[in-house]
Amino acid sequence: MQEALQQIEDKCTQLGLKININKTKAMAIKHGQNPPNFQLRGDTIDWVDSYTYLGVCIANALSPEKDIHLLKAKTRIGLNALKRIIIPQEGATYHLLRRFYSQIIRAQEEYAAPVLTSLRKDQQQRLEVIQNFWKALLQ
Repeated sequence: MQEALQQIEDKCTQLGLKININKTKAMAIKHGQNPPNFQLRGDTIDWVDSYTYLGVCIANALSPEKDIHLLKAKTRIGLNALKRIIIPQEGATYHLLRRFYSQIIRAQEEYAAPVLTSLRKDQQQRLEVIQNFWKALLQ
């Protein structure tokens, strides 16, 4: 594995690219313990149990729990912003609420779709609470 990592580093150097050691992590998927440490330009690559890549949390147990938690947290931020928008004095229109939902909340759900397809029934129900809130609000 160290040799493969060195080949990647060599190819990146050839192409004028530099691997950022601070953003480079190692993770063993469904493995009892971490394999030996890897080195990149003399620096040791850190081992992690989970890693967020492009907004999707990948856990070493391949469980969607951390991703569900992350999605709910992002959605909660959107909901808090929405609560400020729909203050009666402000008079947010249906069009504005629908746009907010589509661009903030729905976008988060669609981005996480690959993970959502593998959820158990109880995990799906926890996320359906968010959908039901929006359905009630936008009717």
